[in-house]
Amino acid sequence: MELIGGIRHENVTPLRAYYYSKDEKLMVYDYYEQGCVSAMFHGNRGEGRNPLDWETRLAIGAARGIAHIHTQSGGKLVHGNIKAANIFLNSQGYGCVSEMGLATLMSQIPQPAMRVAGYRATEVTDSRKVTHASDVYSFGVLVLELLTGKSPIHATGGEEGWRERDEREKASETR
Repeated sequence: MELIGGIRHENVTPLRAYYYSKDEKLMVYDYYEQGCVSAMFHGNRGEGRNPLDWETRLAIGAARGIAHIHTQSGGKLVHGNIKAANIFLNSQGYGCVSEMGLATLMSQIPQPAMRVAGYRATEVTDSRKVTHASDVYSFGVLVLELLTGKSPIHATGGEEGWRERDEREKASETR
């Protein structure tokens, strides 16, 4: 955790403090008034919604933050839980990666409670086996969510989500 706490980059949310015990695992990060990408995209669907413009979507900065994480500790550090809820927007609208290292800290918790299946690479079955490639896959899912405006984990209003549709189509092709 000291390694994670020492990472400083404009697109990585700094870990300010953490607490680890048998019953609780807590991590303290900076507060971002703009919130996370997931809340901006899927939270407020009514009046006053603040949609991301293309410039912000493309300049989100999360890729730079993830790339920086991957260079730390001799290239051995992996995020392991990239999703829209873990990308926060700073006051300039650039993405900042959060919850880095939580997968390592929470390795005793069963996998479904840790990572959202819609973002997880299919080859990842154990939280201790996440890789740079699985982070890249999760980032790709995040980019697809930014482009389509649809969540990879659940659809709204009875619609089928894009990931569910893809899995259904693959299953029908194998028959």
